[in-house]
Amino acid sequence: MRLAAVPEGLPSLAAFAIAKASVPAPAQHPALVHNRHFPVFAGPRTLTGGAAKGTPAPGTRPGDTLYGPAVGKVVVALHDTPLRPGDLV
Repeated sequence: MRLAAVPEGLPSLAAFAIAKASVPAPAQHPALVHNRHFPVFAGPRTLTGGAAKGTPAPGTRPGDTLYGPAVGKVVVALHDTPLRPGDLV
């Protein structure tokens, strides 16, 4: 999920875009997780477009990937991790 445009006032669906990305090689990361649920809440909204100055978190600009808590399912996991495909994280 990416920010498509800095919203004026309350965000609408037009402010967000679902982006497709290439899947990284499993050896580069301990696990690959497909996020299923991602909340859109007030905290990240204050950082959209750099609206909040002097915060420890970076501002979010159009094209940036949204960040924050999520619930996902492990797709691929390296053998030396406790994670297994199908685990919810």
